[in-house]
Amino acid sequence: MGLVGDCQPTLQELLPLLDDKQDKSFLEKAQKAMGEWRELMQERASRTGMPMKPQVIASELGKR
Repeated sequence: MGLVGDCQPTLQELLPLLDDKQDKSFLEKAQKAMGEWRELMQERASRTGMPMKPQVIASELGKR
């Protein structure tokens, strides 16, 4: 669905329409997967072997 408008007033109108979810299992699963992905990217970014992984370049550029 496309929405047109300034973010703040638009979100203020939409927020009351949302239901508060008590089941956080999806969120927790996604957070765990994201943590594992970040660990994997960090491990790949610190490799020194050849051929060089793209994560090494991205990590070094990100530091600068």
